[in-house]
Amino acid sequence: MLDSERSHSAHGVSGGSSIDSRQAAARRQAMPGSAPACLVAGLNEERKALLMAAASNAGWEVVGCDDAVQAQRMVVIEPRQMVVVDLESASGAAPPSMKALCERLGRQKDVLLVLCGNSSNAIEEIWARQLGAWLYLPGVVDDSDLSSLFEEASQIARRRMGSARQQAYFPGGSV
Repeated sequence: MLDSERSHSAHGVSGGSSIDSRQAAARRQAMPGSAPACLVAGLNEERKALLMAAASNAGWEVVGCDDAVQAQRMVVIEPRQMVVVDLESASGAAPPSMKALCERLGRQKDVLLVLCGNSSNAIEEIWARQLGAWLYLPGVVDDSDLSSLFEEASQIARRRMGSARQQAYFPGGSV
């Protein structure tokens, strides 16, 4: 993680220019065994901290965002292998900006999309599955099994990163 990202991750502010971030992403992709990158977006600071800690414990390089606009900007600047979006709200309905972010991310085939939804909201769960979310977690309140789920996601991301490196070295699929 870049020092500027580390110092601002709690507030979701990515320091440095977009060129620096792209160069960091390229270096991370080129380094065998490097940690995959994760972005956690959510309005609830306590739950966001829980999700970030679980991802970090599972070996992810984690950055947090406070809102959907920041999250979208950060994903464009430096692609992430996993994006976790917290949809929880006091009203029980996902904030429209977070739903729009999820819909954009759902169209990206190289992103593991994890949605943390409102408990007992079956319509939201159906919507998340229609988006193609890798994981839907209704009403997350503790780290009971999050780290093990995020470890599994890390293994998937590492395999994908390895495949991408292999494709770069052997275009056309010849090995």
